[in-house]
Amino acid sequence: MLVKSYPVFVVKIHDGYALLSMSSDEETEGAQDAESAEDTVATAGVQDDQNDEAECAVFVFSTEEKAEKFIEDAEIKDAEVRFLRNERELAKVLAIQPQKVKWMAWDTAVENEELIVTTILISDMLTKHLKRARSPWDYPVFFLKKSSDGYAAVQADEKLLIAMFTTNQNAKEYRSRLARPSQYELMRVESPERLREILKSLSSDIFAVAIDPKVDETCAHHADVCMEIPRLIEKFLD
Repeated sequence: MLVKSYPVFVVKIHDGYALLSMSSDEETEGAQDAESAEDTVATAGVQDDQNDEAECAVFVFSTEEKAEKFIEDAEIKDAEVRFLRNERELAKVLAIQPQKVKWMAWDTAVENEELIVTTILISDMLTKHLKRARSPWDYPVFFLKKSSDGYAAVQADEKLLIAMFTTNQNAKEYRSRLARPSQYELMRVESPERLREILKSLSSDIFAVAIDPKVDETCAHHADVCMEIPRLIEKFLD
């Protein structure tokens, strides 16, 4: 996988992003899965004309230093580095690119007046490697784990919905309204893989997830967003 940590960085130019013009040879060489991507030498340069319809790649960098060095070495004018905090922000930038921008160029560098670049199709990045961006929440998410066993849950008729929180503050506020808050420990879940593992391990009496539930003045528990566990896993975690 190309992107192993966040933030990542892009190069903004006016209302768009710095782009790499791709020749047919480069498209073939760069069409690699992120698991096996290798450096390729690009003979084309940074696209000066944003209206040029040649197939392109958008530059993304793992560090701010690499992005700034590339701007300097490639002599890109009127450029500034912007950071993207998480998968959702990266996916948004990739998704809004014009139709001609079919590639992501990763950690491009200038060596001996040539561009050394690793490329991957944007469609592959969005569908195969940005799983976190598929969900309506960012990671980490939070649960309240009982000191004895199990998790904080909301009762719905004769079934239970496990309480999942999109911020630690929401989890702490909910815990403070419970009858015995000291019995619950805040548990942080960093990835879709770990979330899937937890949901698959739950007992059969927990049939759904209540997202950011609250306790009102009458001590009633409610949540605006709930989803059955199999559907949530299929839609966001498989």
